[in-house]
Amino acid sequence: MTDDKSVNGSPVSEFEDRKKKVSDLRAAGAQPYPERFARSHTAAQARAAGEKEAPRDLEVIGGKPRADIITCGRIMLMRPHGRLTFARLQDHTGQIQICFMKDILGEDAYAMLKKIDVADFLG
Repeated sequence: MTDDKSVNGSPVSEFEDRKKKVSDLRAAGAQPYPERFARSHTAAQARAAGEKEAPRDLEVIGGKPRADIITCGRIMLMRPHGRLTFARLQDHTGQIQICFMKDILGEDAYAMLKKIDVADFLG
């Protein structure tokens, strides 16, 4: 039994849907299966660093990501809420919640979130 989905009105298998997403990521210049990803922090270290610091105001963020924390893991949960998407990222040390904001990422980068599925690895 297959679980058919619809892409542009035509039914396709989950496998075909995933192939299209990988193709779209490559067309956008992303490497969906990199050999390596150099992280600076595990999830536990990133969480600990975030707990030590006070929350930042949007004006302070100024559209720039935190360059001092680079982490990676498997997406365990994604919850889109309009112009905001929350995700749970997990590695061997635990989980952290990450937030994608359309106003910060921009329209094109935020649209790429539709190419990411639960269980994908993200860095």
